[in-house]
Amino acid sequence: DLVVDYTGGFHASGHALFGAEAVSSADFVDAMVVVADPLDGCMGVPMDGSAADPANIVGTFADGSMVGKVALIRRGACYFTSKTINAQNAGAIAVIIYNDHRPGTVTMSGPEVGITIHAMFITGDDGEALNAAVTADPTQLIHIHCGDAMDWGPEEPTDFTACPTDSAG
Repeated sequence: DLVVDYTGGFHASGHALFGAEAVSSADFVDAMVVVADPLDGCMGVPMDGSAADPANIVGTFADGSMVGKVALIRRGACYFTSKTINAQNAGAIAVIIYNDHRPGTVTMSGPEVGITIHAMFITGDDGEALNAAVTADPTQLIHIHCGDAMDWGPEEPTDFTACPTDSAG
């Protein structure tokens, strides 16, 4: 499993059946997060899992603030693949989608639309906590890695291993 950690919290993820099949955790050491605007990441996409029409791209998907960062997006209103391809097209290096009012996590899926970045799913409570942390401190760093969640405290590790390649993406 992929896990996202940050100072002040740790969160196990769900899976996505699309996007990057192998993820090197080193790619995400000290990655910053941008909270999606609009938060659901949909922007009037057709209900086929594809990307939004360029004329409808707004907010953080249009202003360049996702470039080189991990996009934090809330579940709802369109396919997981639409949210992810919209963030990828905006320059995000990965996507964390968090649950809305529904409990737990899910395995995300959707049609093949050319996603090459990794997407992971966390609970709504964890997503709201990460959203609050990033909103309070936009320089908040996260780490995405394989394995179990860990509580770092003040000393964060820098030695991460790559996730194994599997067919689940």
